[in-house]
Amino acid sequence: MLHQRKIFRPCDHEGPCEAAQCSCYKEGVQCEKTCACSARCRRRYRGCKCAQKGKPCSTKTKCPCKELNRECDPDLCSTCGAIDVLDPVNRYDDDVVNGRCHNVFVQRNRPKHTKIGISQISGCGLYACEDIKTGEYISEYKGEICSHGEAERRGVLYSYRTNNYLFTVNPDVFDIDSMRYGNKTRFINNSEIDANINVYAQLLFCNTVVRIGMFAKKDIKAGDELFFNYG
Repeated sequence: MLHQRKIFRPCDHEGPCEAAQCSCYKEGVQCEKTCACSARCRRRYRGCKCAQKGKPCSTKTKCPCKELNRECDPDLCSTCGAIDVLDPVNRYDDDVVNGRCHNVFVQRNRPKHTKIGISQISGCGLYACEDIKTGEYISEYKGEICSHGEAERRGVLYSYRTNNYLFTVNPDVFDIDSMRYGNKTRFINNSEIDANINVYAQLLFCNTVVRIGMFAKKDIKAGDELFFNYG
């Protein structure tokens, strides 16, 4: 589970990972492309082999990357077209996605058009400036990475204020705090009313780093305020 995964550190040793009792082996995670173990290591993640047809690497396919909550890696996923979708030259070319990888949203970084405004419930909120369909990527939740201990200390301070932008990624390792450093997603307000919740957060393993993607839980109309359950 990604919320239990520690910050990844590539293994570096001689011989097989099992015999060396390497960091990947001890943590129970697969070796990655940045590991110094043999390229033939049986523990190494190889990427997907999805074909470029229809909507590869989407929710309608059985893409191994998608099933593991990993975004496709252009260095590993050689057949799905991730390398073309993530080419900076194609960043604003919507046609390049047709028939190619649908599992690189966070890495591609094409957020939906949103604006900050006065919230319907409290303070400022974030509003959609375009129609967003169910499951579509909205933006990445960004902020300062801090230890969980530091996050708890800040949380005590924030409890005396009206704003709290802490997002727990792994309760044993680190949190993301967008109080001082972040983007517009920090203005998405909390709601515990199912009818109001139109956004959900998903942890994704992107190029050996756990990141937070914000997606539409249902169809959102331009002008709607965005809400998700902070949990």
